[in-house]
Amino acid sequence: MEQHAPITPALWGLDLRMPKRSHILAGSLPLLLLDGLSLLWVWILVYPQSPVVRLELIGFNTLTTMLILALLGGYRRNRPNLLKLWVGIFLAFALIPLVHLAGGFEQLNRASFFMAWGLALVLVPGARLLFSKIMQRLRGYGIGQVPVYLVCSAQRLPLLQQWLTTEEGFKMVGYDPEGKGHGEELVGKVLAAGAQEVLIDEEWAPEALLLLYQQLSSMGIGLRSLSRTRGWWGRRMPQFFQGRPILEFDRPALFQAHFWIKRAIDKLITALGLLLISPFLALVALLIKRDSPGPVFFTQTRVGVQGKLFKLYKFRSMYVDAEERKQELMNRNEGCGPLFKLKDDPRITPIGSWLRRYSLDELPQLINVLKGEMSLVGPRPALPAEVAQYSPWQRQRLLVLPGITGLWQVSGRSDIPDFEDAVQCDLLYIQRWSLNLDLEILWRTVGVVLKQKGA
Repeated sequence: MEQHAPITPALWGLDLRMPKRSHILAGSLPLLLLDGLSLLWVWILVYPQSPVVRLELIGFNTLTTMLILALLGGYRRNRPNLLKLWVGIFLAFALIPLVHLAGGFEQLNRASFFMAWGLALVLVPGARLLFSKIMQRLRGYGIGQVPVYLVCSAQRLPLLQQWLTTEEGFKMVGYDPEGKGHGEELVGKVLAAGAQEVLIDEEWAPEALLLLYQQLSSMGIGLRSLSRTRGWWGRRMPQFFQGRPILEFDRPALFQAHFWIKRAIDKLITALGLLLISPFLALVALLIKRDSPGPVFFTQTRVGVQGKLFKLYKFRSMYVDAEERKQELMNRNEGCGPLFKLKDDPRITPIGSWLRRYSLDELPQLINVLKGEMSLVGPRPALPAEVAQYSPWQRQRLLVLPGITGLWQVSGRSDIPDFEDAVQCDLLYIQRWSLNLDLEILWRTVGVVLKQKGA
């Protein structure tokens, strides 16, 4: 059996499922307390005569609203995003009556409920704006300043330092001149300085900037860039400094609580799906057994989240000696980068050709999803030999659970000729993840498979 060197890149220290810096919570805690007090005050104003027994309902309504705001990313930044707050409050108050009805709670008075809704839309954003103004004034006196690490030329240092301290409320704790401190060296300096933000005022290659962003975000450290380099990861309308856009990088959407929500939905859908299609799976297993000698299932070692190896399950679609024959076919490889692809692969069995045409050989990976080794949607799991050829920025696709299908697959599957374009698709998915995106990818996967596009 072919042996591979252990996979131990530095990026295995990253994990988008759990932050490593406690100041993420510290930065969110004032906003959580502020919103909680504002919402409690809203319900107390609406129900001034409420007995003590109703306090649990008032608390429930408050926590429901704060949970919706948290899922929308309302506690990521100290700077208020009024649109996000209004959308979150609107959705939460639309949900509260349904939860009351489903839970058999006491029905809300209609007039009081709509009064609370209107007050919340005013008081919560108003309290956030007031808090922001107070913090801005305090930072002007040197109180509560956010430690920032600056990467810029010596000529630009005085100008940027004055702007950061007087207008943005930052305190410079470290500085690197232009062209130095890239990559892991810079991350080490930022951590040693205790910075919570990094500002870059120089041109970086998109791959290097994206890699730095992932490394910092996993530690709860923010990143801003005055670079003219633009990319798909910028989500909001940028600020400007001397005519140059300030790109403020959000942490990936697939992060912390969102990861566990995604896992819960994965397991629910997978369990129901396996129950529904189990007769069909038994029929496929019988066809494979009759088609050619060998086991029904094919297992293969793949690389999962954080570089952990796991056994991937598939319906066997090749003859049993396929791995031994792979080396003699390498000179006919049609894949890009480290991937091996061969359109007319002689190792594929007759029933295997049909299974692959409709991607039915992938169905046993639902077992991997239940075991927590894979997700329904995510980057496809790679072979150890393929990962050994990855560049550092390409290894970022291994920061999350691999998936049965993904953005790359529904964007062209094997028709995408450039492996780096495929990696860009995976990183775009990590950055822009949402439940709607997962559902859209799953729906589009059905269409792609039925049309046999890119198979």
